[in-house]
Amino acid sequence: MARTATAKVIALRPADPTAVVGGALAALSRHLDRCALAANTTKAYRARTRAYAAWLDEHAGEHPDAFVDQVGAEAAVTAWRRQLIATKLGPSSVNQTLAAVDLLYEIGAGLRLRVKRASVPRPGEPDALTP
Repeated sequence: MARTATAKVIALRPADPTAVVGGALAALSRHLDRCALAANTTKAYRARTRAYAAWLDEHAGEHPDAFVDQVGAEAAVTAWRRQLIATKLGPSSVNQTLAAVDLLYEIGAGLRLRVKRASVPRPGEPDALTP
């Protein structure tokens, strides 16, 4: 009697990317419920990650692999970072947003991102030197 081997086929791209993002948001929400973070931080992280998910939904054609691999995730988050800076969001708000999205990827997709943070000017630094 011959045995036939069956192999599990793993799709390179998820069939439904919105389900992947929704699952990641749910996993992050459960994680935040268990963390000992300040209520305002938890609220901000949830709002920032929902905003990222909405942006990602709008730009799904440009970033179809945002939750597939490291390169796709970093490209999507970098593009979103550029948009946040272009909308004149302050550096500390951009960095808080990136921290929330980093946690979303770490908890929801098992990816550790390396996206450059916005530079925050040091207090007392002049905007420009006088002649």
